Amino acid sequence: MSVATDAVNLVKVMLTSPLELEHVERIASAFPDRIDLTFRPDLMPAPRYVADHGDPSWRRNPAQEREWLHLLAQAEVLLDFPQHEPRPLLELAPKLRWVQTTSAGVGPLVQRLGLQDSHLIVTTSSGIHAQPLAEFVFAALLFHTKEIGRLQDEQRARQWYRFAGVELAGRTMAIIGPGRIGREIARIARAFRMRVAALGRDSDPARAESLGVDRLYSREELQLLLAEADCLVV
Repeated sequence: MSVATDAVNLVKVMLTSPLELEHVERIASAFPDRIDLTFRPDLMPAPRYVADHGDPSWRRNPAQEREWLHLLAQAEVLLDFPQHEPRPLLELAPKLRWVQTTSAGVGPLVQRLGLQDSHLIVTTSSGIHAQPLAEFVFAALLFHTKEIGRLQDEQRARQWYRFAGVELAGRTMAIIGPGRIGREIARIARAFRMRVAALGRDSDPARAESLGVDRLYSREELQLLLAEADCLVV
């Protein structure tokens, strides 16, 4: 799929990760007179579920690889770093100016690719994962505190025994690294009436309030934080 107008000076944008067609169309329609958008799902592994990057063992055949490299050589903007490329990225894409990733913490990857001192602009999707990861945290907490595994075993055995699981209310959650994901987790924890403490770069009470936690510990106070924690989110 290639979406473009007849204008001459369009920015060539290439999607290098599988993406649902509805999102491809949104990107194209947002900048119809400014970008030449290339999306070639036939040159990528098929996604196995929503937001999947595909089977990591998948590889292009020689003809597909030639076409892929031709497209990379023209690209000025990429959505995601292309995977499994043995040559340096700026050799493959000499016109490249900007990479927008679909993940958050890509600093180590940028260093691994030797791009930290290059002209390349790299932006991330920091914050977009806050909701699904916060939901996962509470799925895990409720699974353990309500002993869902035990209930499933009893259901399969058609035997039920009376028991009382513990409550989250009144428990202390410790969060190490209270960024956007940590803030969302803290917000939901407060709705469960949990006490929330976090460890950040400093222990400024004003920052604790902005993060929505009861207390913010400094890195030097890690042992104090762990000593009072009923559950730990890293």
